[in-house]
Amino acid sequence: MGILSRATLAALGAMWCVGVAQAQANACLADSGNPPRATTKTVQGDLSGGFVAALNCSLRGGEVLSFTDINGTLRSACLRVPPGTSLLSKRPLVVFLGGARSSSIQSGTAAGLDLLYRTANLSGSSLRKGFVLLTVEGRDTQKFYPAPTDQGTGWDVWYRNLNRNDPAINVDAAALDRFVAQVEQRGIVEAKRKYVMGWSNGGAMALLYGMNTPGVAATVAYSSSDPYADQFDPCPQAPFASNRRPVMTLHNRCDLFGFCATGGLGFGDRVRGGVAGVPVSTVLIDGLQRRSASCDASCSYDVRTDPASRARRGALQHAIWPSQWNDDFMTFLRNNPRP
Repeated sequence: MGILSRATLAALGAMWCVGVAQAQANACLADSGNPPRATTKTVQGDLSGGFVAALNCSLRGGEVLSFTDINGTLRSACLRVPPGTSLLSKRPLVVFLGGARSSSIQSGTAAGLDLLYRTANLSGSSLRKGFVLLTVEGRDTQKFYPAPTDQGTGWDVWYRNLNRNDPAINVDAAALDRFVAQVEQRGIVEAKRKYVMGWSNGGAMALLYGMNTPGVAATVAYSSSDPYADQFDPCPQAPFASNRRPVMTLHNRCDLFGFCATGGLGFGDRVRGGVAGVPVSTVLIDGLQRRSASCDASCSYDVRTDPASRARRGALQHAIWPSQWNDDFMTFLRNNPRP
């Protein structure tokens, strides 16, 4: 190798410093995995939150809820209540979380929730159809996913501190707690029927939150990463749960970032093998949304050995909500109220 120029040495030194800084910033925490993910500022995030989120909510007949979190970030949610709901005729609550670089309310529309919140029977009574729908927007934040999903709107599932007695609790979990409490204060929610649903990164947050939040009856996640130990996570943890309630995950057999194997089969096996008392239903589907028995090997992805171009196989399926399974999702939730 020839003699390196001063400019090259300087560049290498700068790269080394950046690497050290990143390693220090990502030092693993014994109880919480990774340090909290930092806030980012992206055009996509600006187009998903604030005024745009409020407008999307209003256009759908919803009520905008908002507050500023401990980091100074404006958090927003959209509340929609089905006809007939009252103090004497309460309804189940469904909290819905959209994925990375996505608007939760627009994702909810794609998932068919605009109709389902008025018509689905989650209470078990034909006289009380519909459910209170709370779609909560993520925040502009760093994520351990390949670019461009490493920044923009989403949820921090890597800092897994859900201790409600700790002021340093995961800021996204704290936001969900606050919005849910605002809705519950109205006296219109069936206490035994509070559910969480999510898509992609929002599905991972739904799992982490639902498995560790008292009062949540059941959780449904579509095309999610493993919130405890996905392959992009520098500080994986064994799964844990303080709220041991039923969970249902659904993945495409050909899914983005190899999520079928990691967030689907892998997550299910890890929870069944390591967290007693959490019933996990793992469903895989093909391109026609028919049940499948296995992941598609041609869509597998290993971050250690595969080229980055392979990571996005399955992106099309990942971006389509499995509407044919909505009845199954609703049945799963209805059949799993808290005792």
